[in-house]
Amino acid sequence: MQKDLGIPARRRQSGRSKSCQIRYGLAAEAARTVRENGLKKRTPKTITTLHRLLGELEKVRAQGYAVDDEENSMGARCLAAPVFDILGRVEAAVGLSGTTSQIDDSNMPKLVEWAREAARKISRQLARPTSAGMA
Repeated sequence: MQKDLGIPARRRQSGRSKSCQIRYGLAAEAARTVRENGLKKRTPKTITTLHRLLGELEKVRAQGYAVDDEENSMGARCLAAPVFDILGRVEAAVGLSGTTSQIDDSNMPKLVEWAREAARKISRQLARPTSAGMA
């Protein structure tokens, strides 16, 4: 799945990863992109206004993960948790994708926790000094 937020192809990542990064920490970039390019409606659930997008950004920051709930493709649901670099910036995301029946209300909390734990482990690894960087 690829969320097209008007970001040039050379800067695109998987949809859920970029979505998490934009939703988690790049509100200014998202606002600029929306003003310049708008948001392309792909499904009835697609976020198409800056106001709604900024509200979603706040929600994602507060809960610590992003969800694409049929915003890009009907019947598809994705979730992602941010991976932070040593300076605390969002570097990447750990994401899961499936159908709405595979990722539903009954298993979403467990899947979110798995993604968040994997992202925390990767973040801790990124924060550790490597032997190559040690003199």
